[in-house]
Amino acid sequence: MKKILILLLMLILGIVSYAKADDVLGTWLIKENGMIVEIYKNKTGEYTGKIIENNFIFLEQNNDLTYDKKTNNLAYFTLKFPKDKFSWHIWINIEKDGNLFIKGTGNTEVGKYVTELHLIRQK
Repeated sequence: MKKILILLLMLILGIVSYAKADDVLGTWLIKENGMIVEIYKNKTGEYTGKIIENNFIFLEQNNDLTYDKKTNNLAYFTLKFPKDKFSWHIWINIEKDGNLFIKGTGNTEVGKYVTELHLIRQK
């Protein structure tokens, strides 16, 4: 009986502590460039992100957004920084430490580029 109770508690804790799509919401520091961004849901319920300093919308949800619980991936978004000449097609991975890892590609006339960003939650 004791073993069953312990197993049940471990199962419940595992379900409660598992990441959810809304774990991307909040204020983040982009490790690579020091920008502070906020990811939130807009009036239509879509995920959006803005750079805090100038309200530049840098992250927009694509219509076909999906969340994979196994890999903690939330995909797909369009990401653009103020000085970039093109947009990135990216996905967001919610890491075990609660931080975000963004990876994606950007297509230009010259070729295809890959970007990786690490977002650290701000308290």
